[in-house]
Amino acid sequence: MLIYIILALVLWLVAPIVINGRVKKKSDRKALIMLCRILAGVFVGLAIYRELFI
Repeated sequence: MLIYIILALVLWLVAPIVINGRVKKKSDRKALIMLCRILAGVFVGLAIYRELFI
């Protein structure tokens, strides 16, 4: 569970900072940041699911 939480925090906080420096188009940058946040939410949900039901 701890690995999922750490990975989610990295995706939520660090990846957008890296994406801002690498991607030129503003629309692509916003889409990738949104994708990172969605994936981070999925990882948190998966961590909670595994903790409760497995």
